Amino acid sequence: MVRVTYVCEFATRNGGENSLLSVLPHLAARGIQPNVICPLNGPFPDALDQLRIERRELKLFDDDGLRLPLDGIRTRVLNTLRELNPDIVHTNSLSTSRICGGIADQLSMPVVGHVRDIMNVSGQVIRDLNQLIRVIAVSHATRDNLLLQGLSPQNCNVVYNGVNTTQFTPSQNTNAQSHEFFTVGGVGQIGMRKGWEILIDAFAKLVKHAPNCQLEICGVRHSTKDEAIEYEQALHARATRSDLNGKVRFAGYVEDIQQRMQHWDLLVHPARQEPLGRVLLEAAATALPIVATEVGGTREIFPNGEAILFERDNVDQLAQHLMALHDDTDRRSQLAITAHNRIHQGFSLEQSVNGILSVYRDLADTE
Repeated sequence: MVRVTYVCEFATRNGGENSLLSVLPHLAARGIQPNVICPLNGPFPDALDQLRIERRELKLFDDDGLRLPLDGIRTRVLNTLRELNPDIVHTNSLSTSRICGGIADQLSMPVVGHVRDIMNVSGQVIRDLNQLIRVIAVSHATRDNLLLQGLSPQNCNVVYNGVNTTQFTPSQNTNAQSHEFFTVGGVGQIGMRKGWEILIDAFAKLVKHAPNCQLEICGVRHSTKDEAIEYEQALHARATRSDLNGKVRFAGYVEDIQQRMQHWDLLVHPARQEPLGRVLLEAAATALPIVATEVGGTREIFPNGEAILFERDNVDQLAQHLMALHDDTDRRSQLAITAHNRIHQGFSLEQSVNGILSVYRDLADTE
């Protein structure tokens, strides 16, 4: 058995946490003995408990909710890792990669960073990442962004996220017009980066074209910053205007998102940046037609028209796609089939597990 400690930043369950949760049982079946350092209370540690995976505390904030000093966080993580003494440390986010990069030279085991974000970072962050023995990027777009900022290309691998195709399966209802409403769905955090106001404005144009439509947005706001709260309030105000007539619903966090997707006609992902959207993989596995912004790693998921991609922040372009797909059942069926096939070809859970194990084997070979 190879003992691997995963260092995770959040107690919530977003794309990074769900991606890790999906592979952990399969890694365990392939000879990995996992344990996790993460915040104590929340949906993510609860899921670890259900999987019977040992966990230790990662404390990032004081009792008043203020971020602890980086040096103090690193000292705590260093002590915990020395106590656990795993064979490999695997961080699950850019932030935890930076934390562990700063203590990698004080550890006797190799440290792997898993980067799931596309953003501009400081030179110090890149120097911290370059202290890691290996960095895993979730897409070539993510890797290229890091390389442009100075990450060493020799130690950076791309491993795509995978999706459980036994959990996310196509709906058994093959009659696209058997229900009363044409339902557009969206999944993601409530935050400016996800571009929900673009979807709401485009949906308003769709409603004028076809009144039998409704929009459901699944996700919650995690940020407590004033601008994030104001953004959420503005979204709700936008959604309650008279021309939408109660057709927009904010569903909050949805546990059974795969079942919800099976009742939608279309998924729209208007994100302003997306390293490799997990929701896109899940929707495609569910054989749901997809419209998404052409940003980040999205073109890597859908390189040959398996989804309709539109220009970021372009309300009119998105609205035109929505109206055309509402009117064209055959086109929706074609998109559903090709997207579903694409996931099986390039984004299976087995491929993701194999990619991670390949990194671990490379580390063993270099020791």
